[in-house]
Amino acid sequence: MHDPNENDASLIHDYEPSQIIFPLQLSRGIYDLSEYTPYFTNGNLSKDEVEQFFQKIYSNTDNFATVKPRSAIKSILCFIFVFIILFGATLAACIFGSMRSKSDSPQLRLALISLCILIPLVFFIVLIACNVRINSRSKEVRKKIQLVIDEENKNMKLMGLRWGLPNGHFNWMELWIEQKMNPKNTVIL
Repeated sequence: MHDPNENDASLIHDYEPSQIIFPLQLSRGIYDLSEYTPYFTNGNLSKDEVEQFFQKIYSNTDNFATVKPRSAIKSILCFIFVFIILFGATLAACIFGSMRSKSDSPQLRLALISLCILIPLVFFIVLIACNVRINSRSKEVRKKIQLVIDEENKNMKLMGLRWGLPNGHFNWMELWIEQKMNPKNTVIL
């Protein structure tokens, strides 16, 4: 009887994926190619060729430097720090001004209330602007990746292979194997 725990090479030969997914490790700025073998593409695409393709992407996107979480967090933390300092200084100036005037004027109260409303509003507007900036950087990186893919797919068509990106993001890269009689299978690396 055949032991199902044995390493059976025949099982590998029966499995031919129609799509291979390379996940992005954004903190390192690279796609994970560690599990790729040329067998997945019937020997049409060597591991060196896959690495060269991804090297083009890394050089074109500066290893995702503009969209790494560390870059976004630094920008937001810097903004929050400056905001807290300005808010504290403004509030302290208002309080100091009201103490020096020794009058309980309605204009001063209105000014303090206005500041308490205006400053958080400005904070949220700038925070939204930071988010828009991060999203625009992501779209720019996606366009750069798509340019490399379009160029590479011209050569890949003859091998029955095609690179692709998921809609709206670049968290993984897809390698499609166009086979006529193969059921839809996916290998996630």
